[in-house]
Amino acid sequence: MLGTNPQGITTASTPILKTAIGFSQPDSIALLSQTDNNYAESGTGDAAIKLSQWISDWRAVGRPSFDQYKPLDHQTKKICG
Repeated sequence: MLGTNPQGITTASTPILKTAIGFSQPDSIALLSQTDNNYAESGTGDAAIKLSQWISDWRAVGRPSFDQYKPLDHQTKKICG
């Protein structure tokens, strides 16, 4: 999912989830464990809706991962000094 570069990503480490990734905002949070199938959410449920949409979008584009991207060597102009 990180390969799609979603805005607003949240990472956490908890005793139950261990390392987790998800989405949070002031009124809600939703997290997926990166080590097993555990999931946690709290608040209004809006974060869970956003996280579900991210997962759907990621699946729709073929589940890209970082190893599918190629680095670009980009030259920039020196503008000062």
